[in-house]
Amino acid sequence: MDRGGAIRLAAAAAVSAAALWLASRNAHVDGVRAALSGARFLWLLPYPIICIVLNILALRGRDQTSILDSATVTAPAKPAAPAAPALPVGPSVPKPQ
Repeated sequence: MDRGGAIRLAAAAAVSAAALWLASRNAHVDGVRAALSGARFLWLLPYPIICIVLNILALRGRDQTSILDSATVTAPAKPAAPAAPALPVGPSVPKPQ
C-alpha cells in the first residue's frame, strides 16, 4: 500500500472511531443488552432478500459488457448559445444631450 492509501485508511478509521464514540457515549450497556435480548431478529431476514431481488431487477436487460467496461463514453458538447444582450446595472440616468 502506498503512502496516500495508508493516510486515507487511517483517516477513515479515525472518522469511524469518532462516529462510533459519538453514537455510543451515552448508551447504558445493561439497557442495550436488555433491548437486544428482547428483539426479534426474524424481521431482518427479508431485508437482504429484497435487496438482492431489486439489484437483479435493476441489472436485468443490461448488456454485461457495458456494466463491466471501465471506459466511459462522453457525448459531444453542444455549442454554446449566443449571449443575451447586456442589461444596464445600477440607477438609470439619462445621457446628457
